[in-house]
Amino acid sequence: MLPAKKQILVLAIKTTLVTLCLLLGYYFLILKPQLALPTALLNAQKTLTLHHTNLLQNRLALTELTRLHPNSSALSQEKRRLIQTLKTTNEQGLKAVIEHNSLPEIKGAPSPPLTFLNTQLGQAFPDLLEQTRQVFNKQQNLITNLDNLDTETANLFSYSPQQDLDQLELSADKKSAITRANAAIQGLDKIAQDLNQLDLDLPEIQTLQTKMLTTQQTLEDFITQLQEENFAAAAETKNQILLHFAQLKRQALDAQIGLIKSTISINLLTAQTNLILQYDFWLQQISENQAQLNPSY
Repeated sequence: MLPAKKQILVLAIKTTLVTLCLLLGYYFLILKPQLALPTALLNAQKTLTLHHTNLLQNRLALTELTRLHPNSSALSQEKRRLIQTLKTTNEQGLKAVIEHNSLPEIKGAPSPPLTFLNTQLGQAFPDLLEQTRQVFNKQQNLITNLDNLDTETANLFSYSPQQDLDQLELSADKKSAITRANAAIQGLDKIAQDLNQLDLDLPEIQTLQTKMLTTQQTLEDFITQLQEENFAAAAETKNQILLHFAQLKRQALDAQIGLIKSTISINLLTAQTNLILQYDFWLQQISENQAQLNPSY
C-alpha cells in the first residue's frame, strides 16, 4: 500500500489528467467550434453573396436591354455597355464557380448553427453551384449572339439620314445626294449579308431584312428622281427614307429583344431567377443562424 502522501499525489495527478481531458474535450468539441462558427458562417455568406451578385447583375443587364428606347440619343452606347456587363458578369460567374466552390466545415458537438452549416447548407451548396455553372455556361451562346447582332447592326444605329441627306439642297447638291444614297444602299447590303451569316432564325430579323430591302428600293427611287431632276418627288421620297431608317432602328432593337425573349432565353432567364431566389433563401438562413450565435447581430 502506497504511503498517504503518494496516494494523495497519485490522486492529484489523476484528477489533473481527468480535468485536462475534460477541458480539452470541451475545447475541441464545444468551445473551438463555437468560436469558429461566426467566421465560418461569414465566409459562407461571402461565397454565396459572390455567386448571387454575379447572377443578379447578369439578369439586371438582360432585363435593362429589353427596356431600351430606339429614340434614345445614347442607344448605341447603352446597348454596348449592357452587353459588356453581360459578358463580364458571365465570365466572373464562371470564374467564381471554379475558385469559390466549397464552404467551410467545422467538426464539433452538434448545435443548430453547426448542423445548419455542415449538413443543411453543406448539402445544398454543391447543387446550387452546379446550377450556377449551368446557367452561365448556357448563357454564353445567348451573349455571343447578342454581341454579334449588335456588332452587325451597329452601323444602322450610328447612321443618321438627317445629317447625311436631310441637310442637302437637292437641286444644288444633286451629285452629293446621289453619292450618299448609293453609299446608304451599299451599307444596308453589307448589313444584310452579315445578318445572313449569323444564321439566327428569328422572325424579328426576317422582318428587319424585309424592311431593309424596302428602304434600299426607296433609296434607288430617290436616286432615279434626282437623276431625272424631279426634285419635288425626290424631296417627298427623302422624307420616306428618313421614316424608313427610324423604323429600321426600331426593328433592329426589336430583333435584339426578340433574341432575349426567345423560348430558349426565357427558359434560361426563368432558371436564373429561380436560382437567385434560392440564394436569397440560403443567405437569409445564414443571417438567422448568425443571429442565434450573437443575438445583437
